[in-house]
Amino acid sequence: MGADHARIFAERLPAAEVCVICDADEARAKKVANDLGIADVARDAEATIARSDIDLIDICTVTDQHAPMAIAALQAGKHVLVEKAIALSVAEADAMIAAAK
Repeated sequence: MGADHARIFAERLPAAEVCVICDADEARAKKVANDLGIADVARDAEATIARSDIDLIDICTVTDQHAPMAIAALQAGKHVLVEKAIALSVAEADAMIAAAK
């Protein structure tokens, strides 16, 4: 799913610049980055979120990682997109919404 999102950003949204592919599976990240002409890959989501050159984080992980990653990205001042399901519970979704305010 993340590769599809990256492809859409890279190919269909000319105002967007995909600057890094972050994936715990480095080989998969490198393949997606290579296919799309993206120079940078990362395995560490926290370090990626902390980068000052990133404005938006698109979260395409297993659902139990959506809330912690989204909250961390929001607290770092990033815009956040999350694939569905947004979270595992209403409480997690509410925490994500609160972090966005």
